Order: sequence, then structure tokens, then C-alpha cells
Amino acid sequence: MASKKTTVWINELHYEDFGIDEKEGVEIAGPAGTNLEGWQLVFYRGATKSVYKKVVLTKALIPNLQNGFGCMWFYIPGIADGDKGGDGIALVDSKGKVRQFLSYEGQFKAADGPAAGLDSTPIPVFETSFSLAANSLQLTGKGSYYEDFTWKGPLRASRGQVNKGQIFVPVARPVKPEPQPEPEPNNPNPTPTTPTTPSGSIGPITLNSNFTKNRQDNKTDKYHNDEMLILRRGYDFVLDLNTESGDLSTSPIQLILEGFPETEQKTIDVLIDEGSEAEFYSVFTSRTPKSVSFKTHIPPNAVTGKYTLHVKIGSNKKLKLNETIVVLFNPFHPKDAVYMENEAERNEYVLNDQGLIWVGSARDHGPRSWNYAQFDTNSLLASLALLTEVPRKNRSDPVLTSRKLSALVNAQDDNGVLVGNWSGKYDGGQNPSAWTGSADILRQFNVTKKPVRYGQCWVFGGVLTTVCRSLGIPARTITNFDSAHDTSKPFNRVVDKYYRADYSLDDDKTNDSIWNFHVWNDVWMARSDLKPEYAGWQALDATPQETSEDVYQTGPCPLVAIKHGDKDAKFDHEFIFAEVNADVRHHVPNADGTYKVVKVETDGVGHYITTKTPGKNSPLDITLQYKYPEGSLEERASFGGEDHTVGNVNVSIELSAKKIPITKPIEAKITFKAPDDTPKKITLSIIAEAVFYNGDLKGAIKKQQVDLTVAGSAVHNFVVQPEEYYPSLRTDGQFVIRAFSYIHEQNETSLVTLTFDIENPPLEITAPDQMKVGEKANVLLNFHNPLPFPLTGIVVSLEGQGLLKFTKVTVGDVGVGQKLTQAFEIEAKRPAKVFLSATLTAKELVGVVNSKTVKITAN
Repeated sequence: MASKKTTVWINELHYEDFGIDEKEGVEIAGPAGTNLEGWQLVFYRGATKSVYKKVVLTKALIPNLQNGFGCMWFYIPGIADGDKGGDGIALVDSKGKVRQFLSYEGQFKAADGPAAGLDSTPIPVFETSFSLAANSLQLTGKGSYYEDFTWKGPLRASRGQVNKGQIFVPVARPVKPEPQPEPEPNNPNPTPTTPTTPSGSIGPITLNSNFTKNRQDNKTDKYHNDEMLILRRGYDFVLDLNTESGDLSTSPIQLILEGFPETEQKTIDVLIDEGSEAEFYSVFTSRTPKSVSFKTHIPPNAVTGKYTLHVKIGSNKKLKLNETIVVLFNPFHPKDAVYMENEAERNEYVLNDQGLIWVGSARDHGPRSWNYAQFDTNSLLASLALLTEVPRKNRSDPVLTSRKLSALVNAQDDNGVLVGNWSGKYDGGQNPSAWTGSADILRQFNVTKKPVRYGQCWVFGGVLTTVCRSLGIPARTITNFDSAHDTSKPFNRVVDKYYRADYSLDDDKTNDSIWNFHVWNDVWMARSDLKPEYAGWQALDATPQETSEDVYQTGPCPLVAIKHGDKDAKFDHEFIFAEVNADVRHHVPNADGTYKVVKVETDGVGHYITTKTPGKNSPLDITLQYKYPEGSLEERASFGGEDHTVGNVNVSIELSAKKIPITKPIEAKITFKAPDDTPKKITLSIIAEAVFYNGDLKGAIKKQQVDLTVAGSAVHNFVVQPEEYYPSLRTDGQFVIRAFSYIHEQNETSLVTLTFDIENPPLEITAPDQMKVGEKANVLLNFHNPLPFPLTGIVVSLEGQGLLKFTKVTVGDVGVGQKLTQAFEIEAKRPAKVFLSATLTAKELVGVVNSKTVKITAN
């Protein structure tokens, strides 16, 4: 057994924690310079009193960490948990002498091995299956020998460093270091060591971030910012220390990570043995007297955001890394919650900084290009600023992070990025139709720290895609044509529309609406808070429509749960379900002031849901990811089995052409098909109205009422001349025709509706198809005014990632029949295929857009 004054001793121990035991090991302390070469740690099971594990130490020199004393930590997996009468550890020197024989959770006499016949000294503290891997049992107090200290714990582990609350006191006569025997050849159990502080001083030290290599290894080299070391969870990064004098190779090194803007710190010892993949650790990759390299691992569930990093060398040197460290979510790592296995989808939904957003109506729609610019410096800085508004404890969870981001992208209740505006009046800000991408929006927000004016749904969707992709969360921008907005509380999955006696919509009584299209986002992630099958795409929406938990935020909600009609799935399932699959009820007044339902559309919303196809500039129909086929048993079951059907007559409406050019009349044909040839008197009431894409009506442009006698079938033609709809082009050129048919013999009213767009005049882009990096070129925007009145206050814009930042030019007026030509200069910055996105708005006309692809090649 060890002498009364134990000069080398076991100073710290970790043997059990919650789940699979991690970071098990033993720390040995003693006088600096003590050579532990050939010493052994011998492990005993108390139940059998026999040896079950033996570890021989090699190349282990105790460093000088405090007043001539130090300690070394040895990672040793498989240490027994102390159950069934306790377990023990013998510390045996190179001559075979037992220096200590300690036990935990019990006491026993060893039956074999070097401690045979010796009674163990019990440690008065213990760990359990609920202990943390980051904790340990350790000695505290003040002194120079084992007997001077007291066991405490579990406490925060200090592996390889002086324990918190432990002070080593110099002895009057220096403790003689242990002898340093020749190393034994062919040692079967080599053990990693912690280096010592050198006896001589070290000269100036430089800290190298290996900026380019680390960013390449972390798949973040596309980011334009060169002042941040941008890393991803689950990956490693390598730092170097260099000096021209002294010896770095024997100095203990620590990393100190500090979260931003909080002051939470994490200390990481640089060791030789790799730790658990689920935790931060740092290991040496090379060591010479003048240069040391070490690799640091970021766990795949780490808190995302900004960090500052200091490197501590020995006890008195500390360097700060020049670059701020940024940790992002990692869709490339299988253990990150946002892991996306499909490479083509990763390339599109994480790495593609350009995209297409579909707009229009279910009948006639098309894409408008959008520059996401998630790698732009301002986009990243703005995204990180939003991330600081997410509580730190939630920043490791993409579910809670993305939910908060959906609130922060709108400015409704937290001074977020964008102010929504659907009034048609945009004084003091930008017409939402003029935006061509996220970059300038996030630049303004980053510079002014104030919300940007103005946005509508596709702008909110584009910006949220940028923010999510910038932070490493896979995201896509999706469009739902004929999208319901259910305002009932609680949501009832039904859109109710009420009409007056003249069949105009009763705005005072109608609160629900159907948007011609609505744009939101899908984000990709696992759902540890829900069923495993709910992993994958989640609906997320930043457009401020309705509050959720008293905040304008929506989602994330699994698409699978929306499709199945799972009302209990988080978050905001009922609202999103209604958007894609609500029934629509139309109510007309009775003579006594009550209302009757004249039509129920079970297929009135969610006609077509689309996004960009990975790797192609074409739409991807994702309707069946959100809902079962309309009218199927599964679709009705997901709705909940409610029966809203009423009898309807067979009336249909169609236009003469799919696309109606802006100078042509609107020609509609209303067809009646009666069940028999008996003559029926029908009063037909038709209303044509201009409508904003969000369903807001802006007044009738034409009304007509006729009495018809129908026997078998009949057709009625309804025409709106251009001069009748010209004043309403400010509504993005969208219109709706509603036809009410009252059959007198049956006292029955039916309704048919048709929503459509007027096709704007073209905006032509003249630009080279190909360019080389460094090359400049002119781009011409050409527009001809075909309307019988001048267009005033014209503003044109152009943007292309790597060619031209968002540039807006006020042109003025263009007279009847006149042409407009506006020149822009572009310069190719880097190889890519780039969308040049152009817009034109006037006081009388909006929504004129076009794009052209330019291929940029290296020199």
C-alpha cells in the first residue's frame, strides 16, 4: 500500500454517465517532471476482487501546471460502473510498487494482481447512470500530497488541468521527481500523453487559422465573407501554432470558445486521443518544437452561430483567433438533424444561390427568377443577426430555430426584415414587384438595422429561403395556387364567402379568402419532437397572415402530417391544412335576412403546388406531397369526414383563349346543361372584378344581368373590352368572373367562378449568352408601350449574382407607342450560370418581369 504521504496519486476519475459511457478515464497528479513511463493503472472488479483491465503508461511526463505540480489525464474506455460491491483502481509504479489502491461505491480486499492482499481505500463520492459525461469525481483543497485533498463530485471535469478548487503548495524541500527509466520496448498498451510546459521561455507565437483549407473541408468556401472562419457542425477544423524560439511541443494547450452575443464559454483541452463524436474535442495532428497543429471537432448537435476563440499555451500565454468562428447547420453530415442524403437536392436546396418562384393563377402561371444570394456577405451577416434573436438553447435545434426565423423575416411584431404591404400604395418603400432577389433587402436590413419596405408573399418566401440556406438549413420556395386563408378561430378548414342581394361579395361579412397564389417555404429536417416518419420537408411561412402563440409565425409542420390531416402535429397544422385542402362555401341571402349555401367546392383550393426542380429550370409538382388526390377517399378522410355538399346545377365557364394579351378583350363563354329538355327560366347575374393576388377585390369592372330560357342546353357570351379593364391593371393584371344562375322553377341558385391573368407586354433583355471572368459587357432592357395611354413613373431594375448587384433606375414616362431602352454594365466575377433578373413597374402597370441566363467561364 502507498506510504502515509502519497507523492503521486489519482487526482480525478470518471467511470459512469447517462446512456453509453463516454470520456471515461483517470487523472494522475504529482510533482512536475515525474516520468510515468512504465507505470500501470490496474482495474479491479469488487464482485470478484480480481483484475479485469491493465493499462501501461508510456511517454508520460507530468507537466508543471501550478507551483511545481501538474497532472495528466488518460482516456480509458470500459471502466466498470462500481455496482455489485464497488470496483477499484491500483496505481502501480515502474518498479511494481502499489502507490495507491482506491475503490468507489464499496470497499474490498484484492485477491490477485499487484494489489493482492491489500484493502482498498474507498472514495466517499460516486457517479450514477444519470451523471453527465462532462463531469467527474475529483480532489479539491490545498496541499502538496494526496492526503491534503478531499474528494468531491460529480463536478465539471477538468481533464489534464488543475481541478477547480484545488491549489498545489510548494514544499519546503522540493519533492524529488521520480526516476526516469529507459522505455520498455514493444509496449503493448501505449497511452496518450499531455505535454509539459518547457523550462525555457517561448518567443512570439503566431496562430494560423488555415482559412482556405478549413473552409474547403467544411464546404463553406462559397461564402464571400473573408473575415469569418465559417464551419459546419459535425466537421473538424485545424489550427496551427508557430514560434521561432523555444519549444512548443511540450506545452499544454487549451481552446476557449465563447458564444456570441452571450458569454457562455467552453474549454477544450488539446489531447492526443480523440473524444466522442457527440462532443467538442481537440487532438494534436503534429508537434515539433517550433510548430504545433491540432484538429478540433464540432459535434453535430452544436449550438449554431458566432463564436470567438482563444488558444491558451501553458499557464500564461493566450492568443485570440483573428477570424470570428461561425458554426452552421450541416446538411452534409448524417448525424445533423438537417442531413439531406440526396446530392442533387443538396445542390439545389442548399448550394444554389439562384432560383425560380412561380406566380400567376392555377389556370395560367409562370416563373419569376429570384437571386437568393445566400453566400453574399450581407446575407450571411443579416442571417446571423437574426439567429442571435433565437434563444441560445434553441439554436442547436433546427425546428425551433426555423420557427423563430419565420417570425423574424416579417416585421409585424419584432422589427424583423420585411414590412408587408398589400395596399397597392408603396410610398416610402419599394413596390414588392420590383424586387429581383434577397441580397439588397438583407443588405438594407443589415446596414440600417430597420425593417425594409415592402414585401409580399413571394418576397417573404425568397428571403426566408436565403436565410435558411445561409445558415445551412435546406430550403425551397413553394407556390400554392388557389391558397385558402382561413381566419376562423379555431380554424375550421372551411372558407366561407357571403354575397349581397346583387351578388357582389359582402366584404363586411366575409373574412376568409382565397389567394390566387401564395408562396411559402419548405425546410428539410428531422423531427425528434414528433413521430420518426414526420422527418423530411416541413412547411414554414414568414408571410404575416395569422398569429401563432401570439406571434406572426407559421410552422414548421411536416408535409406528411398535413397530407394525413394529423391535427395534433406541430406547428400550425390546421392553418396550413386549410391553405391546401379547405372546402369553400358560398352563401347568398334569403328574403328574411338568413343565408343559404348555394355552392360547396370540395376541390376549390390547392389546385397546384409547385417548386423548382433540382438542377433544372422547370416546375416540380409537389401537390401530392401535401394532399391526397382531390375527391379520393383518403383526401376526404384527411379532411375529417365533414359533409359540406349541396346540390349544384351543371353550369360551366371558360375563356376564349388561355392567355389574354393586354390589348385584347376578355371573352368568356357560360354554358348551361339542364338534366332534361323542359324549358327553365334562369336569371344570370355576371360580375367581373379586378382582384389582388391575395384575394382582395378592388371593385367591379363590369356587371350584367340577363334572363334566359334554357331547354336542354344554352350558351351566353360575356365580353369585357380593354378600355373597361385598363384602369385596374395595377392589381397585377388579375381578374375574376363570377356567374350566379337563379333557376326560378326550382328556387335554386348556382355559382361558377373563373380567375385569370392579363398577359403583360414583354420586357426584352439583350445580353451576351457567355462571358469570361473579368469581362465586362452592356445589357439592354427594351420595352414597347402598346397601351392607348402613357405609362408614367417607370422604374426598371436589374440584378445578377456575380454580374451586377441589385440596380434600380427611374426612367420616367413612356408615351403611347413609344419604346424604352435602358443600358446597364455588368462584369463577370466568378464562374457560374447566372440569372439576370429584370423588372419594370409604372403607376399604371406592374408585374412586368423577365430573366436571362448568362454562363460565366474561367479565363
